[in-house]
Amino acid sequence: MKPDGQLPAYKWNFGDVNPPVHAWATFRVFKIERKLYDREDLEFLERVFQKLLLNFTWWPDGTAWMAFYCLNMLNIALELAKHNHVYEASKFFEHFLFISDAVTYKAGDNESNGMYYDAISFGPGNTMQLPVRSLVGLIPLYATMVLEPSVLKCLPGFKKRMEWFIDNRPGVLDRNIANMKVGGRDQRRLLVLASKERLVSLAEDA
Repeated sequence: MKPDGQLPAYKWNFGDVNPPVHAWATFRVFKIERKLYDREDLEFLERVFQKLLLNFTWWPDGTAWMAFYCLNMLNIALELAKHNHVYEASKFFEHFLFISDAVTYKAGDNESNGMYYDAISFGPGNTMQLPVRSLVGLIPLYATMVLEPSVLKCLPGFKKRMEWFIDNRPGVLDRNIANMKVGGRDQRRLLVLASKERLVSLAEDA
């Protein structure tokens, strides 16, 4: 890893850029080991998490890939916080909602045809979408996470900061499709970029 957080791509081109799936892969390996061998390698999870914190800051912000990355980092942080409350941080929760707001409200969301597009920003309030249909437009579907009530119950500090954000940032939440004000079954909270209507629209166009 470079000092600025960039991870090498492959040996024939270290500087190339690949999708940020390291956090997803890390947590996936952790969960598979827990299921197969009934053990939790928290040292592995914590060690990789520290590296990924640096890599997270290297990436450009405000993209669907970063929303996906954000939720995976939140998953890891909440898992570590069960054993060490130092990790009980709301940073990635809040970061995801700001990215969701940027992607769906200010830039990439196209209400006329239900697709997500890349967008170029020319300054505050001045963006232009690039109407190219590709698999990139489906990336917002990856960014999905359910906050279980059991997690919120054992992490009161995180729950308190989450509720503060919900109460004090109505502008972001009211126009954001990741509706955190309404709990689901058993008061689960859904973090997602795509609304139900958008999912139906994307499925019909696929």
